[in-house]
Amino acid sequence: MHGFSELWIVDHSTTTQQAAGHSGGNNNKGGDLLYRWGNPRTYGRGTINNRIFYAQHHATWIPQGYPNAGNIMVFNNGQNRPGGNYSSVDMVVPPLQQDHTYLINGSTAYGPDTLFWTYTDPLPTNLYASNISGAYALPNGSFLISDGPAGTVFEVDSNKNTVWKYVNPVVNGNAIAQGAIATNNLLFRANYYPLDYFNFSPDLNPGDEVELNPTSPSICEQLAVNVEEVMFDNIVIYPNPAEDVLYINSAKAISSVQLYNGVGQLCYTSSNSNAINAAGLPSGLYVLKVSVGSAMGNYKVFIK
Repeated sequence: MHGFSELWIVDHSTTTQQAAGHSGGNNNKGGDLLYRWGNPRTYGRGTINNRIFYAQHHATWIPQGYPNAGNIMVFNNGQNRPGGNYSSVDMVVPPLQQDHTYLINGSTAYGPDTLFWTYTDPLPTNLYASNISGAYALPNGSFLISDGPAGTVFEVDSNKNTVWKYVNPVVNGNAIAQGAIATNNLLFRANYYPLDYFNFSPDLNPGDEVELNPTSPSICEQLAVNVEEVMFDNIVIYPNPAEDVLYINSAKAISSVQLYNGVGQLCYTSSNSNAINAAGLPSGLYVLKVSVGSAMGNYKVFIK
């Protein structure tokens, strides 16, 4: 409920007639609200100091099988927030009881009193979406966040580290040149689809770059072609897959190492390194580039 700065839960099992009253439906409450949260002042059980949501969007339950399943996520746009205009992604643990009702005591507001988890930019005002936008929980425990007015989509992990960021390069329906600053490139929201989403055809193939005048070949193309074409003698990379540390054992001195993720982003770079801390990296396929003197080899590695 954007205008109330609240989220509401209602019983969709009621008929139209039942919803006009106070009984009927799976919860036998008719059209009454089962739960509401974010601004208890709207129903006379709080003050302005108890308000959490400010013109929020996109309340979703975290699906079963995901970390924090059953909690509710909201993109809190933050319009007229007392501390200034900034947005946050907020997670609430609703007081759901075994009989599928929501606990409320006496004349107090629905709990909880505080958020379970919240994300803001390290400089909060750097993330302010006055409208639209949204956030999804991901099965790996991270969160997909859309800053709609800025046309930006990014992923943060549970420790609030930014994993990747993408800026929509389409302005007023037209692609802009690669490297140009995008303005008026708003998007409503980015959705998450797993690789096995049932509506995907089995022969998905990438098309041309969205941006005009892209760098050719792009870093993704460079890494995708002949990834193991050059291999050095006496170099051992272990363990592969790696979970915490990826070791590089070389008979010759290593001049540099670079680790790229599956979309060509540089995740790690160092000189004279024989170990990479992989503990904070998302799971997936990576390309490791190892330089020994003027020679360079590319290796596929997996992070668990």
